Amino acid sequence: MPTHYDTLGVSKSASTDEIKKAYRKLCMQYHPDVASSSSSKSTAQPKNADKFKRISEAYSILGNENKRRRYNFDISESGIQELRKK
Repeated sequence: MPTHYDTLGVSKSASTDEIKKAYRKLCMQYHPDVASSSSSKSTAQPKNADKFKRISEAYSILGNENKRRRYNFDISESGIQELRKK
């Protein structure tokens, strides 16, 4: 399962500015209004809308320091639990 970092294409050590820059770039690429006008295929629209929702969700967490800290803790805890199962 991809992490929010994977969704935005940034590393876990990325700065807030790097996260914001990646978010804005992806928004311009996948925003349903922008992407639908530049793409003639109607099948790309639902994919772009889903991708845009994932991008927005990732930024809502990673763009907020408190939520990001909590998210990092949660993904590190889930990794530890997976190792314990093995």
